[in-house]
Amino acid sequence: MQDIEDLIYRIINGYYFLNIDNVTYKIKSPSIEIKQKAHNVYLSIINGYKFDDTNWLKKSDTDFILNNNNIWNNEQEEQLKLLNNRLDDMKVELYLKFIDPVTKKKLKSSIETAKNKISSMIGIKTSMDHLTLENYAISIKNEHIILYTVYNIEDHLVFDINNIDTTFFETLVLAINKASIGIETLRRVARHELWKSYWDSAKEKVFALPAFNWTDEQRLLVNLSKMYDAVKEHPECPDDEILEDDDALDGWMIFNKRKVEKERKKNKIMDTIGGKYKNANEIFIMTNSAEEAKEIYSLNDPESMAAIHHMKSLSNSTDKPIQWAELPHVKVDLQNKLKQRQTSNKGK
Repeated sequence: MQDIEDLIYRIINGYYFLNIDNVTYKIKSPSIEIKQKAHNVYLSIINGYKFDDTNWLKKSDTDFILNNNNIWNNEQEEQLKLLNNRLDDMKVELYLKFIDPVTKKKLKSSIETAKNKISSMIGIKTSMDHLTLENYAISIKNEHIILYTVYNIEDHLVFDINNIDTTFFETLVLAINKASIGIETLRRVARHELWKSYWDSAKEKVFALPAFNWTDEQRLLVNLSKMYDAVKEHPECPDDEILEDDDALDGWMIFNKRKVEKERKKNKIMDTIGGKYKNANEIFIMTNSAEEAKEIYSLNDPESMAAIHHMKSLSNSTDKPIQWAELPHVKVDLQNKLKQRQTSNKGK
């Protein structure tokens, strides 16, 4: 596991050190100029070989080959989509049941299994990407960046562009990839007390402006720190234990995003209905498709869902028609209204 304090200094400095065969190398973050030149290299390859059907495959070609060999098709694409949605659902459930240790443990295991499955499926989906022109152009772009960001201890560029030791270059690329900071580690950095002491004292000004001069790691860390600030400022901010758990915090964010989106859709429908129906207890809406009906159905709150399920159970338990006023939840509502009216009349 990477040392968080060391990573903080690395991100602030904009460079880090690698030791390969007892030789220390300084890896600097690319400047805007280096990034621009690397992107120009990428564009020159894309434009120079875009009509080359001999050496490179198009993305549409790889899709066809994968589908034709039943390696990846629409069915598997739908399975991946469903699995991602299921992962979101499990994260929400983890947030809602975080205090239950048994359920929490089971969900954490299921979430990890789902992540591994998604990673495996994406690996299959992209298994032929290395044969495409786009992938080749990206690899050359990244190689260009490495050639101009690796220095020796005397702060001189290591590589001679006209005489590159390919074996050493490949070794260095592997070491750089291994030393990269993943998003989960960056989230740990954003929560670390040392980093928070810098962040709380200056916020975005912790790095020299303008922001386009920030390294990728600095920019991502600032965005994550702003995310945590926003969560803490939320009126329903979760407990610290959830803030420390990436999956549970993701669940909290998904839960609130869904709640806001559900309310927005509900308000849009109610605005469309308008008039006297706005205050009605039950509203029946004609839809144009099963998908639209499913979406509108999901806007019911838990109490309404329970009433709907109860009505279905009653309907399935008898062959006789049931009057609307005889439905249990309707009778309760009518009784409550009657009591309110009687109370109101007594006060007059």
